[in-house]
Amino acid sequence: MNYATAPLSGKGTGERSLFRETRGVFSPGDIVVGDSNFESFIDSALLVQQGVDVVCCINGARKSPFEGVCKTIEETWVTVPKPKFCSQRFSRDEWEALPDSITYRMIRYAIQGRREEVVIVTTLTDAKQYSAEQIAELYGFRWDVEVDICTVKSTMGMCDLRSQNPENIDLEIAVGILAYNLVRALMCDAATVALCHPREISFSRSRDAWILYSNELETANDLLWIILSATSRFVRDRPGRHKPREIKRRNLTKFAKLREPRPSRAERIAAAAAKPPETP
Repeated sequence: MNYATAPLSGKGTGERSLFRETRGVFSPGDIVVGDSNFESFIDSALLVQQGVDVVCCINGARKSPFEGVCKTIEETWVTVPKPKFCSQRFSRDEWEALPDSITYRMIRYAIQGRREEVVIVTTLTDAKQYSAEQIAELYGFRWDVEVDICTVKSTMGMCDLRSQNPENIDLEIAVGILAYNLVRALMCDAATVALCHPREISFSRSRDAWILYSNELETANDLLWIILSATSRFVRDRPGRHKPREIKRRNLTKFAKLREPRPSRAERIAAAAAKPPETP
């Protein structure tokens, strides 16, 4: 529904700076779900003033109030004071407009297959209206954003932009997002016909359906063929999977390279887990 671009480097080009530029698109009652990079006093306070709540993973610079091992889902309420004035972060008027403090509700729980525990920071402080389990489930949907970004880059072919100047790059990104939204619209229409959730429909199959049939779209029968092609393969929920972050592309990246087929690696990991421990 919205996106922002910025120069490659320099002040005000980070994710949080771009996020603050698009803060006006949120309406009262909305809930912003983000990773730890977006958990800050300033953003939370300004969004709460708009009537918008926040659900984020705890920032690495913030100390967790929980101690010991997490055996079940836990929660507590913490009052966070306003940070000291810093001219590099905001003006004096912006700082004075911030409240003296905000109340955070912090929720901790463990996820199967992960060593570290998850600590969520949220402004949804009413435990009767929003249970800790519901908030944890909501934060779990944030991973869909990572999948969507991968879809834009890989499936839509926008990982490497080809334009040679900033103006054309902006146009290339805009056209790519427009095409992406057209495919998503097709997935929503197809899900209505197939009586399923849109995320159960393959994005790549829907994209191919647009490419194959969009030029022939003249009658309702042509639209039906596009929908039938998009729903010819479903992506079902597969919980409990453990997939180490390894990628196929051989470009420069901080992540490890995938050097064996995923099925054979999954079998090897399963066999190692099933192997009984050696006795001393």
